[in-house]
Amino acid sequence: MIRSIQPVKLIIDTDPGVDDAIAILMALASPDVEVLGLTTVGGNVPLARTTRNALALLQAAGRSDIPVAKGASQPLRGRYTYSPQFHGPGGLSRRLPEPAMGAITEGAVDFLNDRLTRHPGETVLVALGPLTNLARLLREHPSALGQAKNIVVMGGAVNTS
Repeated sequence: MIRSIQPVKLIIDTDPGVDDAIAILMALASPDVEVLGLTTVGGNVPLARTTRNALALLQAAGRSDIPVAKGASQPLRGRYTYSPQFHGPGGLSRRLPEPAMGAITEGAVDFLNDRLTRHPGETVLVALGPLTNLARLLREHPSALGQAKNIVVMGGAVNTS
């Protein structure tokens, strides 16, 4: 079958717990999506763990070619807390093997700025976790978010205290 449409370019900003893992795997499985990269943020679990989870998911899916850029470990205001009672201590099963590769040296904000300006009007930014990386991008590169084709946010929480 010949495909006549170009795949949607996607960057996923994520704090992988089970919910984000499903979204990432669905995007990777779709022939209509080209995942340009993942950026991680402290959220469901601390940043080191969200980054490890993102790398492990990509490895398990056979997509270690997709870059992962580490982002914010703390919110812009207030104090970072997470809820291990919902996501467990690691956010995902400990059965995922340790990833063989690491995150790229470029941080999330610079990665987002580079990819959005490299593909103006073509890239959909999907934020699945706290919006701290997007807030920092807006502060440091005010015009970058305007380069996104769309910004999709999965947001909201109940009883987080």
